[in-house]
Amino acid sequence: MRLTDQEKETIIKLTKKYYGNNAKVYLFGSRVYDNKRGGDIDLLIEIENNAEYANKIKFLAEYERLVNSRKVDLIISSFAKNGAVSSANPIFASARIEGIELC
Repeated sequence: MRLTDQEKETIIKLTKKYYGNNAKVYLFGSRVYDNKRGGDIDLLIEIENNAEYANKIKFLAEYERLVNSRKVDLIISSFAKNGAVSSANPIFASARIEGIELC
């Protein structure tokens, strides 16, 4: 996994701040693999209820201010009722299957 300790800690802190303690965040994409280079930070955050879009903007703005790192792509999804990921959007399934759960 190619995240600094500061990046990981900030992601977890902001996830809890803006989406609550029950939210789960997954790192996916090229940053999962140590042998790849570059790339933005791809995150999937699963939440229990629909969150305000403003929270996504606040999360991204605060992350950039605190870490001043690469671009972050942030996907927000509500938990499926049975815990399964909907196949309606394959990126959600891919992020859950190939991603690393940070919290």
